Amino acid sequence: MVIVEIYLTIKKDCIEEFIAFTNDNVSNSVKEPGVIRFEFFKDLDADNKFVLFEMFKSVEDQNKHRETAHYKRWKENTAEMLEVPYTRNSFEYVGLN
Repeated sequence: MVIVEIYLTIKKDCIEEFIAFTNDNVSNSVKEPGVIRFEFFKDLDADNKFVLFEMFKSVEDQNKHRETAHYKRWKENTAEMLEVPYTRNSFEYVGLN
């Protein structure tokens, strides 16, 4: 299992559009067979900061996700909305099975 946290800071004038594109990506991503969980959060203290929490069955499933039309559409349309480059943390599950 692979868990990914992506931290994004969005330009203030792009927030609504970013949310719309991201919700489209999330609603399609959760339908992928290799996706366990795909969540989208807004920071409580900063309206332009967001987190994507993604959980995949495997690295292969994560790679397949990056090839989908909805991911490519999201990536292409939101790249210029970033105030600063995003940061990403990836984890491999090592807990009890």
